[in-house]
Amino acid sequence: MPEPQFGKALLLQKQGRLLESAEVLEGLLKITSASGMANHPAAVQAKTLLQSVRDQIREQGGPTNPELLQEKHPAAVWYLLDALKRFDSLDSRQVMEITFEIAKLGESGLDYASPEKKYHLTSCPGESFSGHQLMCLMFAGFKRIAPDQDTGMDLNEPWITALELFNAGK
Repeated sequence: MPEPQFGKALLLQKQGRLLESAEVLEGLLKITSASGMANHPAAVQAKTLLQSVRDQIREQGGPTNPELLQEKHPAAVWYLLDALKRFDSLDSRQVMEITFEIAKLGESGLDYASPEKKYHLTSCPGESFSGHQLMCLMFAGFKRIAPDQDTGMDLNEPWITALELFNAGK
C-alpha cells in the first residue's frame, strides 16, 4: 500500500527532513514500479513530490553552503589530495566513470554534512565514502575531464591547496 509511505514522506518533508523524505519516496517508487503499480495515484504524486524535495535540497545549500564548506575546508584539502592521487593512475575514461556515477548519485542529494552517512560506488567496489568525500572526488574529476566546467561547488580554495601539495609531492 503506497499511501502510508507517501504520507510519511510528505510529513518528513514538512518537518524539513528532506534527505529522509527523498529516501522514502525513492523506495516507494521502486516498489510501485516493480509491482506494476507505477500509475497508482500515490506513485504519480510521489514522483512530483520527489522532484520538489530534490529541488529543496539543492536550494538549501547542497554543495554550495559556504559556511559549512568553510568549516570543512581542512578535510576537503585531504579529500581532494586523495582524489588527485587516485586519479593520477587512471585514464580519462575511468575518471569520467567515477565522476558521473557520483553526479548521478548526487541527483537525489548527497549528505555532505554527516560523516556517518556512507555511500558506495560500483566503480570503486569495496570502498565506502562520506558525502563530503564524494563531493571532493567529483570536483577533482571534473577538474581533470572538464576543467572549465562550473560544478557549482565552492571548493576552489581547498582545491588550490591540494594541488600545491600534490605537485610538491611529485
